Amino acid sequence: VQMVPRIQLCRHETDSSRQQYAVLLKIRNPTLSMIRLRLSGLDEGDSAKIDARELDNVLVDPFRGTFVKAHLCTPEITSSLAPTDWFTLDNTEDSLLGKREDDPPEIEEWNALTAMSEGEDNSKLRVVATRRDTAWVELILKDAAATSDGDGFLAVPMSMHIEVGNGSWEASLIKHRDLPGGEMDLVTLNAVALLG
Repeated sequence: VQMVPRIQLCRHETDSSRQQYAVLLKIRNPTLSMIRLRLSGLDEGDSAKIDARELDNVLVDPFRGTFVKAHLCTPEITSSLAPTDWFTLDNTEDSLLGKREDDPPEIEEWNALTAMSEGEDNSKLRVVATRRDTAWVELILKDAAATSDGDGFLAVPMSMHIEVGNGSWEASLIKHRDLPGGEMDLVTLNAVALLG
């Protein structure tokens, strides 16, 4: 079993009349070593690998046994998401020590409606802030339609690219490979955000 960064939906807002979503994702490093990573949208070919039947009954709360239905967003939306800049998450801090800090000012001041109305016409991913073992990433979706009609959540697939080696993800059982031309050794994990 690998320990991978946890992605949590922190805040969100929907403008259903224009099919726009603004989401603030919180990414935490649960490992005992530093991790260097970035998020990106899925290529259209990768989105096609997600079978719609997988989204018919998604477990969202294992403690309450809550299942929801979701519909995949159109592949054009996620394939147009440029990757975030690379960011570094320090090793996890021991929660038993009780060191709880407020969120950075950029997060306290983050406003979903303002983020949706900012000038760009395209969907985007952007690192808003990082602090120690946590990063906050803004996901803005413009004209985000589902591939099928019906009630349920909008499923937005994305990729998390984690560097292996150079001090990153050394707690992993995955060993670093030396690649030609100084190329980064990466592990790519796909995730799906459910937006309601």
